[in-house]
Amino acid sequence: MDVKNSNEIITEFISRCNFVQIYSDYSFSLFGAGDEFLGIGAEKSLDILYSSAIAANRVIGFFDNLPSFIPEYSTKGGCLLITKTLPAVVATPVLFCKSLDVFPNLLANALRISNEISLPVIIVVSDNIFNNFVKSSNNSYDHNRIAGYIYKQSFANKLTVEQFAEKMVTAEQLLNELMPNNDNYKEISFTEPEKPFINYILPLRSNEHPALIDVEVSKKEYDRIYKTLSTKYNLIVSEKTDSCSIASVGLKEYLCPGCPFLVYFTMQYDKSTLYFTDIDCKGMLKKYNINRVPFEYFIGINSSQLNVRTVFIGKASSFNSLYLSMLRSGSVVLLNDADYKSVNGFKKIKNIYKPFLDHNFVLLPYSCNNIKNYKPVSLKYSKCDKCADLDYPLCITETNCVALSYRYEKILVNKDLCTGCKACVTICRKAAIK
Repeated sequence: MDVKNSNEIITEFISRCNFVQIYSDYSFSLFGAGDEFLGIGAEKSLDILYSSAIAANRVIGFFDNLPSFIPEYSTKGGCLLITKTLPAVVATPVLFCKSLDVFPNLLANALRISNEISLPVIIVVSDNIFNNFVKSSNNSYDHNRIAGYIYKQSFANKLTVEQFAEKMVTAEQLLNELMPNNDNYKEISFTEPEKPFINYILPLRSNEHPALIDVEVSKKEYDRIYKTLSTKYNLIVSEKTDSCSIASVGLKEYLCPGCPFLVYFTMQYDKSTLYFTDIDCKGMLKKYNINRVPFEYFIGINSSQLNVRTVFIGKASSFNSLYLSMLRSGSVVLLNDADYKSVNGFKKIKNIYKPFLDHNFVLLPYSCNNIKNYKPVSLKYSKCDKCADLDYPLCITETNCVALSYRYEKILVNKDLCTGCKACVTICRKAAIK
């Protein structure tokens, strides 16, 4: 057996288990790797880790104070979140480690549980495990290397209450087998080595932890552990519903004239590509199959080479160019909402009517708030057959543009509304619009 400290145990665990994404707070002295995510903060770093795990990457994070979060999607790669402080809201299994001698096995168990239930697992560690040594044998860790992958429904199928409850039942069965709780303790402590402590807690199991009676604790220990333990964990995970329909906000089925998404998808759309955006436009999101997620999710998803092409479309003014160094795959399209002359690392596209798929990072000339006006289009009726083989003309059904209408068996162009984006020109099969 080798004598190892906590840092050596963690280093060996990370090496053997092939973690793709690793994050550590500067203040987390156990691992001491520093913040690998460019100083963007714990909440955004957690988003990156979680979304990377959704894309089948194995991830691990070390947080002094783990932000509260509720997982809405299943993970595929294994996700471990190690923290010194129990989050105020517990929405996933939590394991407690107050002694270094159980730490290696606990890490292995946590990874196994995360793989089994396809959710993150939190490990709360006590100060007792720091700067200590323990005799450690060669533990059996999961050495599997998982290739990153994602598919179109990954962000469409949110966890239901029933699915989450089933995962917690599985987690409880595993935990009872691997590290069962003893509910007979009258006094427990997470800091005093001679006193026992519970091994785990689960959401939806609010009344099953030991009674916290006759326990004198410091304010620090109370704030870090007991404050949350003393609350109820009645978790409700429900699918978000948007009660405000497209019609009720006055958008009906229309997009804004010159909509940059319309122009982009008219020229660049590829059915096999997964598209993401952080722009909240109900008309656009309804028309196109785009996943609305923070850009940090896109980083996590593309932290390794994926099985499909991915594209993120966002505003140039809110983009942090430092994020580019964290992408292992994926393309980024910026909508120039602030009339920038250039953005470092991006190809500025002047002619939006020509394909530019050969560029991974592009800057389009305008965004939703500063749509450019060009020469309005005109229609040559001698060429237009009004898409006689279809129920309705393609230029109208495919663009949803308010500048086009179909009346008196004619396609009409409202030149006051037309911005000259030429999306309809691209769609017309008879070259009747110019």
